[in-house]
Amino acid sequence: MSNKKFRKKPSPFDLKNKLKPKPLPNYEISHEPVEDESLKTLPQNDRERVNQLYALIQKNPQQVVEELSALKEKYPAVPVLGNYLYVAYTLLGDEEKSDAMMLENYQRHPDYLFAKLTYGQYLLKQDKVVEFEQVFENKFDLFSLYPKRKKYHIAEVISFWGVIGLYYCAVNKWDDVAQTCQVLDSLAPHHQVTKILKTRLDQARQIVDLSQTINIAHTLAGTNESVSE
Repeated sequence: MSNKKFRKKPSPFDLKNKLKPKPLPNYEISHEPVEDESLKTLPQNDRERVNQLYALIQKNPQQVVEELSALKEKYPAVPVLGNYLYVAYTLLGDEEKSDAMMLENYQRHPDYLFAKLTYGQYLLKQDKVVEFEQVFENKFDLFSLYPKRKKYHIAEVISFWGVIGLYYCAVNKWDDVAQTCQVLDSLAPHHQVTKILKTRLDQARQIVDLSQTINIAHTLAGTNESVSE
């Protein structure tokens, strides 16, 4: 009888030998504070106060909400104020107000990076992938989205690739997820978003490996030919 060999099909993201390292972006990444351009339009005293409030958000978000709200009303053209309020409401666990602030900030300032990212993440949670692609104009790197901008803070870059990585997960582009993990690993290997994407990639690999094992088992069970002499 024939001795048929059953060969495992290659995984769609069996990347050990295939994956080429994703080149690091060709813009400057700063670990020092990068002041938002819109803040430069504020009087010096208010600029300094905004920076002080930002430093307080993580420690006591409730303390900053009222003053940030007043500043946002005073300076509606400054998108970073809405973003700081969104962060404060999120830390307070007030989902209704954080969602409302996120939507308002995106509607007012659709080109502001963090407004785009927070709204994009919201759309992914709602499984609205097509709308996500429209928001990002199918441009999934910072240089394409902001060709005139050459410098970013590290937090902006990590947040951007984290959200784009979640999009790649949603559309099952696991090669792109793996490459995004490479970028995040080089920038922030211990960051929570890096760990989340790595976990999702490992889970996807396990599912594919399991499905291939089951397919092989079904093939073996269904054949009438002996695999041994």
